[in-house]
Amino acid sequence: MNLTYMSNLKVAKETVLDDLNAAITYLEEKRQQEKIEFVYGIGKRKSKLQKLTEQLQEFSNRQEKYHKHNQLFEKRNSYSKTDADATFMHMKDDHMRNAKLKPAYNVQIGVESEYVTGIGIFQDRNDKNTLILFLKEMEVKLKTPYRNIIADSGYESEENYRYLETKGQTSFIKPQTYE
Repeated sequence: MNLTYMSNLKVAKETVLDDLNAAITYLEEKRQQEKIEFVYGIGKRKSKLQKLTEQLQEFSNRQEKYHKHNQLFEKRNSYSKTDADATFMHMKDDHMRNAKLKPAYNVQIGVESEYVTGIGIFQDRNDKNTLILFLKEMEVKLKTPYRNIIADSGYESEENYRYLETKGQTSFIKPQTYE
């Protein structure tokens, strides 16, 4: 397009949509200046300007669609089309030994003396990334932090240990290498 119309339009990764819209506007102005009518249908020859405009419009539509999908992803790497808040997670094998990815949520439950004291629902499929958020939610709701945190090896991470240490909480998290 720059060679054909001696223009100097550029498309940067950070501003793709704005740059594409600027290029489409430029081509539309060119069309009005040259008084070119766009043709459609069988047996009609499209001008170079029409071909460029249609290609850029198609690319712009795709980029807009990708942008919307990326906004839905947030910090995840997947989401369900039927439930955009759900994340695809690996489910346990069924009776035919088929393991499948299905849209799901990671549910965390806090228990004290056999009583449920809190429930948290997360999009992250990994337990170690939910512990700190869950404990913060529990502290806000209960108005006090727990002194002892007991969890399985799925919650073991240096970040979790550091957080619990800075809050003065004792951690009883089973190490992943424990046999």
